[in-house]
Amino acid sequence: MKKLILIIIVALCANIVNAQWQQVTMGGSYYVTCTASDSSYLYVGTGLDGVFLSKDCGNTWMQANNGLPIDTIFMNFVSITDLKTIGPNIIAVTSDGNIGSIFISYNNAYSWYEIHNGLPLNSYITSISTNDSVIFITTGNNDGTEPQNNAAYYSTNLGANWISLNTPTFCSPYIIGVKDSHIYVGVWGCGLYLSNNLGATWSNVNSNDPLSIVFKDSLIFIGTGNGIFLSSNFGGLWTSVNNGLTDLNIYVVDIINGTLFTIPLSGDIYYSTNNGNLWVPFNDGITNGYCLNIIACESNLFVGNSEGLWIRSFSDITTSPQINNSTSNFILYPNPSNGNFIFKSNDKIKSIEVTNMLEEIIYHTTSVNAQIVNEINLSGSPKGIYFVKVDNGEQVHIEKVVLN
Repeated sequence: MKKLILIIIVALCANIVNAQWQQVTMGGSYYVTCTASDSSYLYVGTGLDGVFLSKDCGNTWMQANNGLPIDTIFMNFVSITDLKTIGPNIIAVTSDGNIGSIFISYNNAYSWYEIHNGLPLNSYITSISTNDSVIFITTGNNDGTEPQNNAAYYSTNLGANWISLNTPTFCSPYIIGVKDSHIYVGVWGCGLYLSNNLGATWSNVNSNDPLSIVFKDSLIFIGTGNGIFLSSNFGGLWTSVNNGLTDLNIYVVDIINGTLFTIPLSGDIYYSTNNGNLWVPFNDGITNGYCLNIIACESNLFVGNSEGLWIRSFSDITTSPQINNSTSNFILYPNPSNGNFIFKSNDKIKSIEVTNMLEEIIYHTTSVNAQIVNEINLSGSPKGIYFVKVDNGEQVHIEKVVLN
């Protein structure tokens, strides 16, 4: 019996440990700057040690730096600032001070070839986006001596030639995102611009300066210093989607397997399964290091930061409450409230349940009288956003309420 109890305890402890981020050993401790994946191939860019490749989603590793530049002073590989897959190929962006370049590998990072020809010489790549077989980039110049290097380009032949996108010249383009024929460029100090004709004309669609741009079907999300914004009509109208975030300086927004992830400048990680209506903290297990990126390979998620690479099962994602905007036969007021909410329904209600943003149940009752005023008392709970789930036995309606 004691042996059985011990086995159960060990199993429970193992499940608890696995339900958080675990550090990956790639053969040392590396500053991970960027990640990319394609099928079971996982690519990791570092600050000093070039690119690492795993052909089995993180189980075994090898360095893959043949053809990448070396810093001749410090004798280390120059920093890898971005990695992107495009079809069967992988693209690496490098940076060495104010000068950078762009490389492509046709053989899973076993060898690299520079594709900087035709781009400004004293520039570096600030952002890269791919759309089918087309590469889009923005370039910059740190010291300001050559402002013409702050531009955007695209290539239809994997970097053999580059064509200018003629971005607005009154501010510096620094980030690009492309979805079908829609090209979005963040122009520093001037907001977000859109072109639908390969840069022939541009229009301003958001006054915030985006630090990240990501697409989910017909939706576009941008991360800014004022939080995350969502547009469902190509940037014509924007909605703030920041419920649950404590830091609105958003560095990363990404979509993985339909789930939205974000990393604010604090370096923490959040996810949302309902297009940003609710963000859930997802940082447990990472005690040090500023998270820079997140990627998936098969059934696992990977995060890179100054402490190295971290792994966690995608199955740790739990579905957060969906806000149901369908017509319902009840009223809930006042909203916001100081803690006492009034609930009245014309229908018979099976139960009422209130959860906080961590999906913890803080109120539950099955004693609900139709046609009679019922009180939901949350005055003992912290201020914030809560979800009231009303079950009438046939359907469930979820209403978001705010406790002041």
